[in-house]
Amino acid sequence: MSWLPRSRAQTLFLSPKDVLRSREQALWALTLIESDQTTTIIDTLRAALDRPEPTIQRQAIATLGRFGIGATGAVPKLIPFLKSFDPHLRYQAVKTLGAIGEGSTPAIGAIETLIEDPSEMVRAAAVVTYGRVVRTKKRLSPLLERALLDQSSQVRYAAAQAMGRTASEDPSSVPPLVRALQDTESQVRRSAAIAIGQIGPTAADAVPALAHALWDERMEVRISSAEALGKIGPLAKSAIPDLIDALNNDFAGMGIPAHEAIKKIDPASDRGIAPR
Repeated sequence: MSWLPRSRAQTLFLSPKDVLRSREQALWALTLIESDQTTTIIDTLRAALDRPEPTIQRQAIATLGRFGIGATGAVPKLIPFLKSFDPHLRYQAVKTLGAIGEGSTPAIGAIETLIEDPSEMVRAAAVVTYGRVVRTKKRLSPLLERALLDQSSQVRYAAAQAMGRTASEDPSSVPPLVRALQDTESQVRRSAAIAIGQIGPTAADAVPALAHALWDERMEVRISSAEALGKIGPLAKSAIPDLIDALNNDFAGMGIPAHEAIKKIDPASDRGIAPR
């Protein structure tokens, strides 16, 4: 479709006589046109949001996401879709707002509402988007804390990631992340360990839980926990015996991560220790 001229793509999309498939193809074609026509393309996609067909609306919303921050001007037209009765439209709108990033700040109130949406896919996308749009690192959102207890592992996983991005300077984010280290899903446990590492020395209270997680059944959780201890630094000194045990036992790939963590926590303890 990259050969399709801009005028032809716009005509296919805007003409009420064209079949739905032609309009879908035109939307994709618009994203393949050279960047110097970006403004015209985005304007055309914004016009697509007024079409009555949900399929066209979803495709237009998704395509706007391809332009990232460049589609900021479309944010006011995307916000109403966050309240759509169609969960697929809500999902695609909140996902595209996440792709736009900081330009979606005017939509943050509506995004927060979707963190408790009835649809699992919408909740997960809303949490991801929240983490991309909110730039403060000083306040833990109660919505994220509740999302960390969501019945969906995808939502819990996204919540832990978002907490690492948006609340890394708030000590109150540590206890819920410590609880998440015991989640039944390994991806949530790993995400929690990474988030604790992003908090750094402020997360010193998490050291015992991270030391315990060095023996998690999943390698990715063990490695992320060792890395988190290293980022906490000297305040994680009580975990050095566990790190040495993990290193000496060469517990499924823990040699190098444990060694690196020990060097960051206490360089003196690293003398004579080498990863296997």
